Formats: sequence, structure tokens, C-alpha cells
Amino acid sequence: MTRYSRMHLPPEVAMRNLDAIDLEEKSRIAEGLALIAVIDERRDYLAAGYSCMRNYCVGRLHMSEDRALRRIQVARVALRCPEVFECLADGRLSVATAAVLAPHLTPETAAGLLAASAFARSAKSYRCWRSGRGLPSPRLSRPRASHLSRQ
Repeated sequence: MTRYSRMHLPPEVAMRNLDAIDLEEKSRIAEGLALIAVIDERRDYLAAGYSCMRNYCVGRLHMSEDRALRRIQVARVALRCPEVFECLADGRLSVATAAVLAPHLTPETAAGLLAASAFARSAKSYRCWRSGRGLPSPRLSRPRASHLSRQ
């Protein structure tokens, strides 16, 4: 039996374990984003020899550039709207959906936007806000590095 073999588990145990792991993973993502926000805000990456948070994420954490930029964007908006962290931790919001909402999230709009986007896929959130709320088109592509680098 290999380390990851789970064929011996009864279906209900396998599903219960997966549910627990899924929730733990979401919580860890929120924690990681909170740490990205802190390191970025305090510019701790400079002491580690990196010129910006993007370079830190790509160079030290070995993230793809897309993943790094999206997570930095979400971490920054979550500093302004801390309820984003809770929504990420309990699964109401994915990083992808948070990135779509990020340009529109302010302390004033957060409660409504987060409630309306709970458990939605990012494309659905985009269509919802374009048609129903009259918001400007959010960036669906990755943000430009120049907008995320603090040098």
C-alpha cells in the first residue's frame, strides 16, 4: 500500500475526511493570504533580498507569476476589508472570485458584494456584477505587475 492509498476507507469515512481536509485547506489559504498582506504591507520582503512582494512570492515561495499576482491583489484588498479573510477561510469565497471582486471591494461595499458572491464561481460573480449592479468591468486577466510591485 502506498502512502496515499485510500481505497480501504469506507465511502462515508473517505467523504468525511475529504470534507475536513477541504475546510482546512481553505483556512490555510486565508492564513497564507493574511501573511502575504502583512509581509507586503510592512515590506518585510526587502530584508529577505527581494525588491517587491511579487518577486518574493515567485522567487522564495516558487509561485507562478499569475498565482503570486492574484494572491497579492486579494491580500491587499483583505487588509482593507478583513471579512474577505473569513469568507476565504470558510469557503464562501475563492481566491479567483475575490480577485474578480477586488477592484470593487471597499469597506462600504464589502458586506453586500461578499454576501451576493458567496459560493459563486468567479465567472458567475463577474456576470452578476456586470449585469445587475452596473459596476465597471473588473479585470478578468491577471493584474499588471506594475500595479502590484511596491518599489
